[in-house]
Amino acid sequence: MMPGTWWSNFEGVERRWARNRWAVLAVFLPVYTLFLLLVLNAVRLLLLIDRWPPWSTLRELPSEFASDLTSPGWWQRSGTAIAIFVALQLLFLMPVWRQPIRADSQGRSLFISTVIAGGIGAVLVVAVALAMTFFLGIMEWAPDLEQHSLYMPALGVLLGVSWVVWGIAIWIFTRAPWPETRLQRTVGILLSGTAIELLCVLPMDIMIRRRTDCYCWSGSYYALYGSVAIGIWLAGPGVVLALLSKRRRTWREQHCGECGYAKGPRPGLRCSECGFRWR
Repeated sequence: MMPGTWWSNFEGVERRWARNRWAVLAVFLPVYTLFLLLVLNAVRLLLLIDRWPPWSTLRELPSEFASDLTSPGWWQRSGTAIAIFVALQLLFLMPVWRQPIRADSQGRSLFISTVIAGGIGAVLVVAVALAMTFFLGIMEWAPDLEQHSLYMPALGVLLGVSWVVWGIAIWIFTRAPWPETRLQRTVGILLSGTAIELLCVLPMDIMIRRRTDCYCWSGSYYALYGSVAIGIWLAGPGVVLALLSKRRRTWREQHCGECGYAKGPRPGLRCSECGFRWR
């Protein structure tokens, strides 16, 4: 296959996607939403298990899951959460929604993606704080901070400050060319933060479950559930970025960034069409 043939086929796929993208989304999004609904609630039930290995408890999970499916309130709460979940994924991927553009064109800003990524980082920080305060209280190593009148305001301040710090850090980190690469690095940072949170919270959660039978409202429970949810959330954009990045980068390597003219086998130092000097 000639090099140009592969790219011509890809461009044909891109054009067909541009024409039919709403039909594809109309079919794919409901299926994807239902899949997330089932996965996240299965994770929620698994986290309610207080003994590992949970062979005896695992037999009870199908009946509990079936009882959830018959509850209108469960569908309403879960459906609202998953709709927000998927909408945030789509907003995060807005900068790579279009085909490759020229260097002098105005692409989509990374501001929305940065705000969403900063919010995810802030949630990770607050989840660790929740787990830590509950752990210190249950171990009687510190006063019961959850009963303090300033506990909730302090969490709100921590969320706001963490959001700003994460947002600024990610915005500075992404001030480089190639939007896909910037978003991929952001996803990598957040995945690393999620893995670190799991490593920090899991030992605390094990100790909490050994000391109390009421752990489903503990900070460690919410931190574990949040970590898994964030990992699943990042997996969707991560797959899309991985699929698009190489092909879009190949387009930019083979075309002038100023006018979009094909460089050809011997591009020289400047574009033969507009005179733009290669970077």
